[in-house]
Amino acid sequence: MKKMFILSIAAAGIFTSCKKSDSSPSYSMSANVAGTTKNFNAVTPIAQKVTVNDVTTITVTGVLSTSTGESMIIALDNSNGGGPIVAGKYADSSSLYNLSANYIPALGSLFQGGSIVWELASATSQPINHFVLNITSISSTSIHGSFSGDLFSYGDPSAAVKSVTNGSFNAKFQ
Repeated sequence: MKKMFILSIAAAGIFTSCKKSDSSPSYSMSANVAGTTKNFNAVTPIAQKVTVNDVTTITVTGVLSTSTGESMIIALDNSNGGGPIVAGKYADSSSLYNLSANYIPALGSLFQGGSIVWELASATSQPINHFVLNITSISSTSIHGSFSGDLFSYGDPSAAVKSVTNGSFNAKFQ
């Protein structure tokens, strides 16, 4: 009986002294905006998925500064008759999905890109670097991917442009 008690104490000591590894994923969002690397991680980046009447919208948001409001927001929906949103490549020129990207360098300033901007640029033959979202994985708990393309001041393809390259994100669905 005494041996059993000592073995129980020893086993308890071993299990409580073992350090549990941190297996929680690191959520992040970053991009090179107009030649400057930006980390939108002042607040943990989040993703939201909303489905209403068979239309699904997924939004990924990252914040660089809570004091200036500098942030990046990317949204994708299948309202044009696209199928489910799954891992894959989505471009602003898609006829089945709507893609939008908003970069807010500071409160009161906005650079936009995506499907609507592409349509405006096409109507005026304005050349643009298409905004592209590549979802590399998506589950019920998180979404991971990359993005790049041109964003225009207030969505006007003839206005000032900020090119986005090497964008990446890993966000948890809220």
